[in-house]
Amino acid sequence: MSIVRWALAGLAAVGFAVWAGAFIYKTSFISFDGVRRYCLFDDAMISMRYAWNLSHGYGLVWNVAERVEGITNLLMTLYMSVWTLALDKHLAVLAVQISGVAFLLAAGYATMRAGEVVLDKSGVKGGPVLSALFFASALVYYPLDYWTLMGMENGLLCMLVFAAVWRAIAMSGEVRFHPALPVLLGLAFMTRPDTAVFAALIMLHRLLGVVRKKGGIKLIASEAALLAAIVGAVTVFRLAYYGSMVPNTFTLRLTGSTLGFRVDNGIIFVKPFLEVMALPLALGIGAVALVRNRHAALLLGLFLSSVGYQVYVGGGAWTCWRLMSTMVPILMVLVVIGTAKMFAIRGWLDRVLGAARGWRFQPAGAIVATVAFCVWSYAYLEANDRFVENITFDKPPLYLKYSKINTDTGLALKSLLHPNATVGVTWAGGIPYYSGLRAIDFLGKNDRYIAGLKPDHSGKLKMFGMKTLPGHDKYDLRYSMIKLKPTYVQMFRWGRQNMSKYFRTHYRRVRHKGVWVFVLMESPDVRWELVNPRYRPKWWKE
Repeated sequence: MSIVRWALAGLAAVGFAVWAGAFIYKTSFISFDGVRRYCLFDDAMISMRYAWNLSHGYGLVWNVAERVEGITNLLMTLYMSVWTLALDKHLAVLAVQISGVAFLLAAGYATMRAGEVVLDKSGVKGGPVLSALFFASALVYYPLDYWTLMGMENGLLCMLVFAAVWRAIAMSGEVRFHPALPVLLGLAFMTRPDTAVFAALIMLHRLLGVVRKKGGIKLIASEAALLAAIVGAVTVFRLAYYGSMVPNTFTLRLTGSTLGFRVDNGIIFVKPFLEVMALPLALGIGAVALVRNRHAALLLGLFLSSVGYQVYVGGGAWTCWRLMSTMVPILMVLVVIGTAKMFAIRGWLDRVLGAARGWRFQPAGAIVATVAFCVWSYAYLEANDRFVENITFDKPPLYLKYSKINTDTGLALKSLLHPNATVGVTWAGGIPYYSGLRAIDFLGKNDRYIAGLKPDHSGKLKMFGMKTLPGHDKYDLRYSMIKLKPTYVQMFRWGRQNMSKYFRTHYRRVRHKGVWVFVLMESPDVRWELVNPRYRPKWWKE
């Protein structure tokens, strides 16, 4: 069975790797300088900017000498810094994309082991097909693949959390210190602080397994202490280095809005997700009802907590369900387990088929595997329904055009502007990363002043049916444009503010390297000699 199991898992891995390679190629493009450039989502490019500065001696910062934690994925950024140290900027991006393939394959292995352990502890006979389905569960959900291959921390987080789930269930009831569990959860916290929600559920599961056994409480206290030490060390670092116990992104998203407003907005955001996940969720709930143990309940709890947390923070700015996609594989594992358990109840299938002793072919096992595969496949088809054209590459990945525009713009600005110039941006990743210039973040992810403002709930930033766009509803263009005077601005209107009058009298649209950019008319930090003469200011003399 082991050979068949690994053969099936290997086929799934190879198939995914081929598709992922095609995805990486399809998201690349030839820039104006003739170099093939690879693309990450813009938030990942913010992390790449931090990583580049760290690996080149400027510190873990967005702008040199400005300590603001505009990232939420500390561990992922530290990992990125390995590649930004070893490679140039565009190849470091490619390395991060390829790493995403490895993260998801590792997550698939952890998911497979977790699913097998739950089957075993639920009294359900497994098999190579079920194991392969567990493995593939981490590979075939498009939003999870998209965010991971576009450089976000989703794949790394899946790998760590699923490994922690596997270890927690495998050692359930053992009164023996296992450092791997708190270390994995601590690393997950470093990857995203909000995984504390998942850690709490996993540690509760661990507690329930040993609480009535001698030494159980002491054991949990020891493991919890190790986890707390890791969390504490990260928090102390944040406080010492950035002057805050939480990332600036938390301040940006969670302050200024009431809990009721966030919940209302969050419910609107998760509704389409729950609609497409209705069948898998129903099957998952059914699985918990059939299995009736805390292991299956843990898997369902992790998925539901990801949805609940998304509601708590007020929804999201992107339609591909970045936060919730991470726990979808765990739900799909439950779908398989529930299907297998249904056939295992009291062995009714064996009796119906009259399985004879000594048969080399076991009809019950074959039917269970076939039905589980069909149910699992249909559940994933439902979950991926709105992304079919993206999966087949008939439609480009979401937001790819902005990644390409920002890459070209950053490269153009690098040659057009002097090193002392500044760039004012709403997309705070690609342009600062490729230009290498000091940047001004109009939407506050890397600006404490903006992050501390009241959010705009006027309705001017309605998107996806939500009342506002969380994480993008704080701004002060008068401060960002008039006071800080960026040499380049990406835009001049946002929400309720329209700076077009100021923009027309202070900025000029020029074309450089085939890219149109808005630059400050009075600025000596523009290399005006590279600009078409008709766009040069009157005061400039060659």
